[in-house]
Amino acid sequence: RQKCIYRKQYDPLFFVELKQEILKREKRVHSIDTFCNVYKRDNPDKVAPSTKTVYKMIHRGQIEGIKPYMLPRMIKLKPRRKTDGQCNTKKNKKILDTSIEQRPEHINSREEKGHFEIDAVKGKNGKEKKIPKIQKILNKRCRKILNYRSAEEYHFDNTTA
Repeated sequence: RQKCIYRKQYDPLFFVELKQEILKREKRVHSIDTFCNVYKRDNPDKVAPSTKTVYKMIHRGQIEGIKPYMLPRMIKLKPRRKTDGQCNTKKNKKILDTSIEQRPEHINSREEKGHFEIDAVKGKNGKEKKIPKIQKILNKRCRKILNYRSAEEYHFDNTTA
């Protein structure tokens, strides 16, 4: 009885046509959502996966040659909620380095060369750039400033902040 599991056998032609549609060099007409619906409408006798299933298969890497970055707009699907109302937490896609609090003590002691510290403020994007881009790169050992762009270079007024 363990082997008696119903598994949908999707039409292999669906995945061939989907791959051709995504890998077109010119601008595509269909998103994945519209492609699934058009395919189901044109081929009612064949079994085709739902849009959410296709997105899951792309994220898992089950469809050869299609990566998530190839899609023009990735629809943000709502995460499924558990029965008690809590959401499943997702892991970060980008694994960051160790935090400043977790760095080794020998770096803070400033006995070795080659450790740097950076302080940066990123300005606003758009027509009005009221907050400047300020950065300071500091050598940890000798506390010498290597690169500093001050607020005066950007005609920044401290009273507006």
